[in-house]
Amino acid sequence: MEPTPALITNDGNLMIDAVRAGVGIGQHFEPLVRDDFRSGRLVPVMRDYWPSFGAFHLYYPSRVHMPRKLRVFIDFLRERHADTEFPELSRDR
Repeated sequence: MEPTPALITNDGNLMIDAVRAGVGIGQHFEPLVRDDFRSGRLVPVMRDYWPSFGAFHLYYPSRVHMPRKLRVFIDFLRERHADTEFPELSRDR
């Protein structure tokens, strides 16, 4: 028997809101829902099948004339994921 999906979306925030509301199960980056797991709002399932994710990798042509927008984005990622398991984001510039 094929399940009938209640919601199909490519919007991560909408998907997590729906899962929190009890619509069904979803898949997201674990660091972004870690607080939900800790608080009990969400329960992890099928952990043996979770894909591994080592780190973010950004490729850009040069540090010499880096656009300000790119610098801000890199700093945002480092700050946002400072307490995660991504040591590559914590390296010195």
